Amino acid sequence: MYRAYDTMLQVPVSAHEAARNGDEYYRYECLCCGEEVYIAAAYSHYQSTHFRHRRGNNNKSCEKYMGQIGLHSNSIHRRKSCFERADFVFNPKLQTLNVSICFDNQELDHYAGQDAAFECRVGYSSSPIIALKINRMNFAAQKSVLLPIDVFSNIYYLSASTDATRYGKYISSSAVHPLFFRATEMDDGAIAKSVHSGLIYTDAEYYVLFHGEDQAVSFYNHAGVEPIETIRNVQMAGKNFWIAHVVIKELDSSLRNWLSGYGYFLIQSEKALVLWPPAFIENSIYLLPPGAVYLSTSFQLQAHANVSLPSTCVKSFPEGKMAKITVSDRAKIYKNGVEIVINASQTDNELQPKQDIYVLECSKFTIPSEGKFFLSNMDGIWALSEGQVLYLTAQSRILHYTNGYLAGYIIMPCKPKRSSEETINDITKFYRVNQEITDRPDSFPNLSEEGQAYIDRSIATGTINLAVKRYIEEGKI
Repeated sequence: MYRAYDTMLQVPVSAHEAARNGDEYYRYECLCCGEEVYIAAAYSHYQSTHFRHRRGNNNKSCEKYMGQIGLHSNSIHRRKSCFERADFVFNPKLQTLNVSICFDNQELDHYAGQDAAFECRVGYSSSPIIALKINRMNFAAQKSVLLPIDVFSNIYYLSASTDATRYGKYISSSAVHPLFFRATEMDDGAIAKSVHSGLIYTDAEYYVLFHGEDQAVSFYNHAGVEPIETIRNVQMAGKNFWIAHVVIKELDSSLRNWLSGYGYFLIQSEKALVLWPPAFIENSIYLLPPGAVYLSTSFQLQAHANVSLPSTCVKSFPEGKMAKITVSDRAKIYKNGVEIVINASQTDNELQPKQDIYVLECSKFTIPSEGKFFLSNMDGIWALSEGQVLYLTAQSRILHYTNGYLAGYIIMPCKPKRSSEETINDITKFYRVNQEITDRPDSFPNLSEEGQAYIDRSIATGTINLAVKRYIEEGKI
């Protein structure tokens, strides 16, 4: 077949387009039956590049498809069950292994009407270890819910209590293989998502769950592994795990061989950064107004190969490090560890952060790691780096930006305003020049209570301090 559905870019792609980006396990699905397909004859001189079912999951109706446009739905992912879309995540703060389940509006209404419950089992015929009513009190449409797992297994069976079919989801190919969970910067480390493709990327942050201490230490001692935290032993999902929080910094050959023994492949990661316009990030998605988006990338963007846009919406500059894409609705970029989702269906006003801009008063401030900070003073604006210590003056302030938007100001504490009584006392103490008072109280409008009291005292004595009188005339008291 000539076309298939790309589960990463979430668009139908041709075999020629997909071949430019290489093949990955579980990435492409048949547009007819939804089963996995792979790229065949990518470098053949005798056959054209095409998609082929893996042995044992093909059928004749799919093989007769031959890429006729409109014959089958281009949205195969919409026909996939919510249980097939489920995933596994690790919560490093709570130290829990979770199943992540998400229902759409139609599924919620369907199962709520049947009074069904979501069930998770470690065996196809075993009793459920998780049972939760499917309704709008426990679930929200299009929102993932994390449910802690109390019993560990390398495969879990997910279903609704009213369904006859139970979907098997593998968390690992073997009960003794280490489990890799990747944390992303956009999730701020809140959760780490399970690695299903078997691809491990350099310069990416991983939580690795080991079944034994020796296995964890063996991985930890490789030259390419840079620890973020020390190995810790945690009781989770009914068994002991040794957890390593690491970044793999280099393509070490011994580490690559060690990972391949467990079915993982170590690959050099690519880089990509959204440069313009400023983006507000919500639930790992860049929210931008429709139009042009400029990016810095370490690879060339290719339409329907590593970006889910047609060629008319993708432009790479001659240097190869910059790219421009035109997004009208939604776009996804996926390449060797880079996964950027852009939602451009909202107006610029809707993208403004909902939180108020804060003002922090302090005379000394140390730049933290979160966000970007700039010093503004009479000489201009300067970018600041993490760990810098600054002493603020009345003419300077620090600006804090998050996701390209102003989050707050840091300024020098304001001196408390002196009261009119204190000002009058200071003047009369050090400047003792008086004159006879001739003006009546109504000659001094907008007086404070302290100023009016001083005028009354001056009328009673018949004299007034010249400096105090001038302050009153200027409206300072």
